[in-house]
Amino acid sequence: MTGSVVNAGLLGANALSVIASVTSGNPFLEYIQNGASVAAVMGIFLWREMKRAERYERLYDEERKKRIDAENKCSGCEFTRKAHEEFLDNRD
Repeated sequence: MTGSVVNAGLLGANALSVIASVTSGNPFLEYIQNGASVAAVMGIFLWREMKRAERYERLYDEERKKRIDAENKCSGCEFTRKAHEEFLDNRD
């Protein structure tokens, strides 16, 4: 979705640039073209940040799943249960 918006912004900025060069100096078109160019560049940075956030979220989910699996594996261990019981007994 973000990639489509970025591509549309770039196409729009380029199209306005071509139209502005053909009409030779229409100030209104130059004003719109400058805004469209800025929006396209900002869209590129937004797209990069979204991709980076998705990558980190995917890595975080994998790490969380591994941690939960390790905790579940150790929670059923006889030694872990015994250590937990001793910890609770010594806490009082």
